[in-house]
Amino acid sequence: MILQALAKQYEALAAEGKIAEPGWCDAKVSLAAELSETGKLVRLLPLSDMNGNKERPRIMKVPEQVKKTSGIAANFLCDSCEYIFGLDLKDKPERARQCFEASRKKHHEILDGLDSAGAKSILLFFDGWDPVQAAQDPILMEYEKTIRAGGSIVFFANGRFAQEDPDIRQKWSRYRDTVQGGADTGICLVTGEELPIARLHDNIKGIRGAQSSGASLVSYNAPAFESYGFTQGENATVSTSVMLEYTKALNYMLSHREYVQQIGETTIVFWAEHAAALPQTIVRGELFDLWDNGEEEDDSLTEKDVQGILKDISKGRRTTFRNTDLSPDDRFYLLGISPNAARLSVRFYCEKSFGRLLDNLISHHERLKIAKPVRDEEKRLSLWHMLNETANQKSKDKNPPSPMAGAVFMSILDGTGYPAALYGQIMLRIRAEHDISWRKAAIIKAYLLNKRNTIVPKEVLQVALNEDATYRPYVLGELFALLEKVQEDSAGLGKKVNSTIKDKYFTSACTTPGRIFPLLLSLSSHHQKKLSDASKVFYDKELCGLMAKLGSSYPMHLSLEEQGAFYLGYYQKRQSLFAKKSDEKMAEGEE
Repeated sequence: MILQALAKQYEALAAEGKIAEPGWCDAKVSLAAELSETGKLVRLLPLSDMNGNKERPRIMKVPEQVKKTSGIAANFLCDSCEYIFGLDLKDKPERARQCFEASRKKHHEILDGLDSAGAKSILLFFDGWDPVQAAQDPILMEYEKTIRAGGSIVFFANGRFAQEDPDIRQKWSRYRDTVQGGADTGICLVTGEELPIARLHDNIKGIRGAQSSGASLVSYNAPAFESYGFTQGENATVSTSVMLEYTKALNYMLSHREYVQQIGETTIVFWAEHAAALPQTIVRGELFDLWDNGEEEDDSLTEKDVQGILKDISKGRRTTFRNTDLSPDDRFYLLGISPNAARLSVRFYCEKSFGRLLDNLISHHERLKIAKPVRDEEKRLSLWHMLNETANQKSKDKNPPSPMAGAVFMSILDGTGYPAALYGQIMLRIRAEHDISWRKAAIIKAYLLNKRNTIVPKEVLQVALNEDATYRPYVLGELFALLEKVQEDSAGLGKKVNSTIKDKYFTSACTTPGRIFPLLLSLSSHHQKKLSDASKVFYDKELCGLMAKLGSSYPMHLSLEEQGAFYLGYYQKRQSLFAKKSDEKMAEGEE
C-alpha cells in the first residue's frame, strides 16, 4: 500500500513537472567541465549559488544515478571528481584510477557509435585524460576548494550541458531500457505485471537521525531476512520502474518543507491525491496547529478561510476556494518514518479521505477544549505540546518515546481511543511534579471522553467545572482544591505557604482518599480560623456544598480512571475559584 501510494504520487508530481521523468533524477552539481571539440578540458564552470557565506550546489536534472556502496560504480554524465578526473582526495591513488576507468568504460558503453559532437568530445576527453596528472592540473587546482567540498561535476560540450543534448538523452533512454530488460523478471507486487525486478532499492535521504548518505526503506541486508533461496529484492519483487518512482517521490517530498513535519525522532511525510497543494496546506495547518501559532503556510490563506473550508468539508460538501476544487472524497496520505541504523522504520501509515481526516482532527480539538488560566494566550493544545507533557522537561532527553508519539498520532488520524500509555505517562508526570497544568488536564479529559466503557460519567468531562456533578472522585478533587485555597488564603495577602497540603498529600489524597481526607479536614479547621469573616462565610458555604455530595465516608482507594476524574475536578475547581475571586475584586472596584 505504501509503495503503491508513493508511486501514484510520483506520477502526480511528474505530471506537474515537479519531479524528474523516468531515468532521470535531481543532483547537486558544483562544477561543469567545459570540453573542446577535441576533448580537451578548457575550463571549469562554477555552478554553485551563494547563500550568505556558503556555496550551495545547483540542482540539475541528470541521468539516474547508481546507489553508491563501498565498491566502485560510475554514473553517467554526472559524478564526483574521482570518477570524472581520477583525482585522488583520500590518499588512495589506485582506487581513484579505478574509478576513472569505470567511468570511461561506462561512457564508451553508452555513447560509442553516437554521431553527436557532444558525445564525441566526452569520449575523446576520457581517452586523452591522464588521471595520474590530475592533482597537478592548473585548471582543477583553481577550484580545489569547491572540488574538495564534494559537489558533483557535469560536462559542458558543443555549447550546452551534455545531459541536455537530445541525441545523448535518447541514447541514455535506450541504454536504460536495455539494461532493465536484461534483469531478472518477476511479478511486481505493486503493478501485478511481469517486469524487471530491482535487487537493490535506492536510498531515502532527509530523515532526521539517519545516515546523511541515505538509508533504505526496503532492503534485505542479511541472510536472516531472506527465504526459499531468494536473495535481496527477490524476496519481495518490486519492479525497477516502481522502485525508482517511489524513491524519487519520497526523496522529493522529504526535500520540501511543505510535505514534512518532525514529531520527536519521527519524520512525518504527508501528501494529498493528485499532488494538490491546498488540502495539504490545510491538513498541515490543522494537524500541527500552525494557524494558532501564527505560522500560516500560505500568506493568501487565512484562518478565516480555513474555517470556512472546514465547515463545508465537514458537512460532506464539495467546495471551491480560489479556483481550486476541494472534495471530502479526495484521498490523503501520511507516513511516519524513523531512523534505524542503515535502514528506516515505518512508524505508521494512514490513508484516509480528506473529509474523514478533517472530521477526526476537528473532533480531537473539541475533546481537548478546557478552561485555561486567564493569562494563557495559547488557543488550543498543539500535538507537539501534547506529547511533551509526557516527558520530564527537566531531564536531558525531553523527547517523548517514538512508539507512543506514533500511537497518539494514529489515534488522532483514525478517530480511535488514545493509547493507554499516553494516559499512564500523564498520571506519572502529575504524581512526580505534584501539579496539574491545563495541558495535562485537557489530555485527561480527552482520553476519558474517547475511551470505550469508561467508568467516568460524561457529566464531569466538561470544558469547565460542573458544579452539579455528584461523581465522588471528581468531587473529592474539588474538595482538595478548596482545602488548598483555604490554606493559601489563611497565610495572608501576598504571603506564600512554605509547604502546602498539595506538596505533602496530593498523590496520596488521590489514590487513598479514605485515609487522607479526614486529616486534611482537620488541618483545614485550623486554617479557617485565620480567615477574614467574609472569607469564612464564602469557604464554609463551598465546603458544605461539597460535603453534602460526598456523605460521611470516603472511598479507600481510587482506580486509575477515578484518579483522572479527581485530577480533573481539582484543576477545574482551582480555575473556578480564581475566576470567582477575580469577579469579587471587579465587583468591589465598581462599588
